[in-house]
Amino acid sequence: MIKSGKKWRIWSVDNLAYLLIIVYIIVFIYLSIGRHNALKSYQNDLGVYSQITWNNLHGHFFESSGSMLAATLKADGTTDEHHNYLSGHFSPIMLLFVPFYLIWADPKILLIIQAAAVGLGALPIYWLAKEKIKVPWGGLVFLISFLSYPILHNAVLYDFHEVTLAVPLVSFALWCWYKKRTTGMLIFLALLMIVQEHTSLIVFMFGLLLILKKQNWRLGLGISAVSLTYFFLALLVFIPAFSESGQPFLIKSEVPEVVASTRYAWLGSNVSEIARNIINNPILIIQNMFAFRQVDFFITLLLPVFALPLFSSITILILPVLFLYFLSNWALTYNVYYYHSSLFSSILYFGAIFVFVRFFRELKWQKIFLIFILISSLIVSYIYSTSPFGRDYSFKDYQPSDNAKYLKEVKKLIPAEAALVVQHNLGPHFATRRKLFHFPMMLDKADYVLVDVYNPYADNPESFYGFSNVREVEYEIWRNAIWNLLDNQDFGVIYDKAGWLVFQRGADRNPNAQAQQDFIEAIERLEPTIASDTRGN
Repeated sequence: MIKSGKKWRIWSVDNLAYLLIIVYIIVFIYLSIGRHNALKSYQNDLGVYSQITWNNLHGHFFESSGSMLAATLKADGTTDEHHNYLSGHFSPIMLLFVPFYLIWADPKILLIIQAAAVGLGALPIYWLAKEKIKVPWGGLVFLISFLSYPILHNAVLYDFHEVTLAVPLVSFALWCWYKKRTTGMLIFLALLMIVQEHTSLIVFMFGLLLILKKQNWRLGLGISAVSLTYFFLALLVFIPAFSESGQPFLIKSEVPEVVASTRYAWLGSNVSEIARNIINNPILIIQNMFAFRQVDFFITLLLPVFALPLFSSITILILPVLFLYFLSNWALTYNVYYYHSSLFSSILYFGAIFVFVRFFRELKWQKIFLIFILISSLIVSYIYSTSPFGRDYSFKDYQPSDNAKYLKEVKKLIPAEAALVVQHNLGPHFATRRKLFHFPMMLDKADYVLVDVYNPYADNPESFYGFSNVREVEYEIWRNAIWNLLDNQDFGVIYDKAGWLVFQRGADRNPNAQAQQDFIEAIERLEPTIASDTRGN
């Protein structure tokens, strides 16, 4: 029995903190799966990660036919139906998910793990704040701030990405560093290094941090040397080995029109050329890096904690990755609504806590600024979060529509071994197969084709995402491809209900005439919802 009032208060705050983390994990698992069931998850990227995990389980090492990059032309004019994910990102950590697919081969397991990982990443934030801040509820404030951080909400609620796993890995690595638990720190840094090629740069900076703080320069030098070597091996050897162009897809694609895959092509066609152009054009680089969108993005990252991380040496950990992001001509890498910046979260919060206790030593000032941080965090979350806690969303956005309920019927019609061409927002539901292609590409390889003429975002025109995400191709291309398929002599319609169309190669074409009429009516219902789609198109 606890007799001390002070101990009782600490015990209560601890239990409230752990309860908040559990609730966070449960709520975001519910929202992630709800979004998936509502047909708002995408082939790029949940479907891609599900397919490569399934393919790894079945011996097809990192194959990703469902990636849009799989449909780009090779030098001989053909397409690459066995496109390898490692040609774009080097992510060995995805092999750790294979055992989970032995138990349950479903993308929902990836969503569950991701939400749980981010929630657990909050533990070291709470432990550090509780230990360093004099105010008994100081740790709770920083925990609430971290759990309400919109960058994390938006990462968890935008499919699955291995980069988001960096949140707990960085968090626990920093905690082990702070507590001088070298073995634990090295384990988490090793895992962080294999998340993606660029996460090894954070590990590199971790080594430099040890050197700069004069804690263990030999260990720091070793960490930096190993991680930097790994980064360049991944960039110059491993990724090119899996790429048709001989360069990482992020630098050079076989097709210039694939914009998202060539985010660094404006700097050069290979790594050495990019390096030379960066050195020879410093003014251009600075202008690009400090453009309004990049600066606005960085300010938004710091708003919940009043820019405190700017005064912490720990923040140097983000610099190389932030540099890479700001060099990109793909705006999504510096957009708070996407997942890329999630790996900064733990670093920024650790830095904020250290600076907080250095700036505000007196109890009264700690209390005042803790209240400011709490209010600021909730306001920023309300403005930028895509969760139901944000201004533009509700729980209804994460619940299946009546249209989505036809998915169960459709799944029964398409054999697991069949080659399927599928619409972007339906792909994740069929990704546990080897031959899965992005509509309207690869139709010549398809046994079945699946589309759904419906806008799942119709009820919320303020959603950041919209019907363009459902298609992932130009509207006219998408619409005309369906119409041409209805006329195609090789495919017959075997399912036509509420906008859903399933085509089978060699099936009876008699139902196609009625399907054409139904398609016209579905388009007439769809187009008014697209006109009011203010963000997604």
